[in-house]
Amino acid sequence: MTRRPVHQPIGLVLVLGLLSATVAVSALTSSTEEQLDLLVDVRHELVSSYVEPPDEQAMVEGAVRGMIQSLKDPHTHYFDLEAVEAFEEMVASQYSGIGAEISIEDDRLHIVTPLEDSPAWKAGVLAGDTVLEIEDEDTDGLDLQECRNRLLGEPNTQVSIRVRHESGEEEQITITRAIINIDTVRGFRRGSDQ
Repeated sequence: MTRRPVHQPIGLVLVLGLLSATVAVSALTSSTEEQLDLLVDVRHELVSSYVEPPDEQAMVEGAVRGMIQSLKDPHTHYFDLEAVEAFEEMVASQYSGIGAEISIEDDRLHIVTPLEDSPAWKAGVLAGDTVLEIEDEDTDGLDLQECRNRLLGEPNTQVSIRVRHESGEEEQITITRAIINIDTVRGFRRGSDQ
């Protein structure tokens, strides 16, 4: 890839602990190539000049997460390998947890619906509840995977959550985790006799 010269440079100063590095960037970057050049240049400066060797994989994942977060779309997520494995485990037909469909809305964990006869259902968790805390830790700003990890656990262990019901009432609920069996979806082909 041929790199285009950067015109109209401005200084971007990265203050990294005891280190300051200056990278010339364009104030008017418009092409995708120029935007990617900025990422490459910043990465190069960090890798070559930071006070200690950075975790390059974490830097790349941080950049990807930052791009996705800038969309402010609660339905767009980046899943690293660990999250993909957790998702595959979840859809495999069973897991141990509270038994509720969850989502993130306005930087808070929300209960889409507790599964029928699940521990969450039996403990009084309601569809539409906002989960304010898990084990006395605020959920504000936690991503879906972090919240999911805190709700999962060994069968017969307890997890405490504080919820705000849609009525506005707040309640502390202790749930005993259990094996959750997920029914597989049956399908049929239209126009066939099967």
